[in-house]
Amino acid sequence: MKTTSLLFVCLFTASIMLADDVKTLDGKEYKAVTVSRIEPDGITVVTDSGIEKILFINLPQDLQKKYGYNPVKQKEMIAAYSEAQKQRMLDNLRNHGLTTDSENDSGDIEIRRLPYKDLVDDEMTKARNLVLNQVDTQKLLSKIPPFGYIIFNIERPTMEEVESKHFTIIIFDRNGRELSRDTDDGRIELSGGKKRWTNHIVIAIPKNGDFPWRIRVVDGFRNKYYDFIAKVAEF
Repeated sequence: MKTTSLLFVCLFTASIMLADDVKTLDGKEYKAVTVSRIEPDGITVVTDSGIEKILFINLPQDLQKKYGYNPVKQKEMIAAYSEAQKQRMLDNLRNHGLTTDSENDSGDIEIRRLPYKDLVDDEMTKARNLVLNQVDTQKLLSKIPPFGYIIFNIERPTMEEVESKHFTIIIFDRNGRELSRDTDDGRIELSGGKKRWTNHIVIAIPKNGDFPWRIRVVDGFRNKYYDFIAKVAEF
C-alpha cells in the first residue's frame, strides 16, 4: 500500500506539456491552453493571461477521465497531499519571504507570500471537514485569487500606529506600471513577548506584470512610504 501511494503522488504531481481546449462546468472557456501539471485535485493550465488551477470537480467527465480523475481513490491521497502542502506553506512563511531587498528603512514591515496551492489545500480540508458537496466546495474555492496572497506583517509600539486605515499597498512592475492599489481591514494582535502591536494585512497577488516588482507600503500615520523589491516570480 505504501509503494502504491508514493507512485500515485509522483504521477499526479508530474509536469506535462499538453495543449487542449478546456470548458469548465461554471462556463469558463480556455482555448488551446497548455496543461502543464496534473495534481490530485486538478490540473494547472498556462493561458495568455497567466497560470490557473482548474479543479477536477469543475471539469466535465470526459476531461476528468482524460486526466485520470478518480474520486474514490483520491480522497485519501488528497488528504495526504494537503498535509504535505501545509508543511511547505509553513516552511515558506518561516524561511522564504517574498522580498529580498528593501530600498530604504523597512519600517518594521515583513512581507510573506501565501501561494494559491496552499490556499486550495486549506479550503479542501475545510470542505471535507464540513462534508460539503461539489457545488459548495467549488463556491468555496472560487473565492481564492488565482495567484495567492501577499501578507504584510506591520509591527509598531502602539495599536493606533498599526490601524489598517493608515496603510495603502501599491505594486508596480519593472516598468513602473501600477499593477494594484489595495487596502485591507487586517488583523491586529499584541505580540506578548515584545509588547508591540502587529497588523496582518492580506492582499491578493496581481495576475501579471514583469519582474522585479516594486512593492510600496504607504504609511499615512508616519507620513512615509517603504519600498521593497520582489524578485521571486514563481506565483
